[in-house]
Amino acid sequence: MQNDSNDTSPAQPFYLFEYKGCGYAYHYALGEFISIEQQNAADSFQPRSPFKCGACRGTTTVGADGTLYPCHRFVGMDKWIIGSISNGPDYEKCKQFWRDYAKCVMETCSDCWAYPLCKGPCPWECAREDGTFALNEHSCEVTIRWIMQGAWFKTLYAKTMKGVIA
Repeated sequence: MQNDSNDTSPAQPFYLFEYKGCGYAYHYALGEFISIEQQNAADSFQPRSPFKCGACRGTTTVGADGTLYPCHRFVGMDKWIIGSISNGPDYEKCKQFWRDYAKCVMETCSDCWAYPLCKGPCPWECAREDGTFALNEHSCEVTIRWIMQGAWFKTLYAKTMKGVIA
């Protein structure tokens, strides 16, 4: 895809698809709208995001003044603005959002036994007003307790329901 001077799309799109509602998405690589069914077929061979969150992607939110935020939880946080309705999203800010989040999470979470199940906290939960990320240990403790409780419940359920449900 060439990037003409009048072209507002990124030279190397951060998002392969941008949702436009009504069952269609804009496919940057093809430069056209495609149906959600076509997108789902394309998703089968496209790499998926390593993040469980849709911030800066599917949950980008518009503030009352037309500013774009990674998601609804960031609205009103000036350091987390990622664009505007009139100019669209700043794709470099979106990329940097995920780079900074990944660095913060991996510095702390890479050695945690729960990380393969958890994949890190909600970005908003570790976002600071100054535009940086810092993990909240309480969030980790709660998530680990949820995982442990889920494992306990699954074990209990398997023992008590043995033979009832195949």
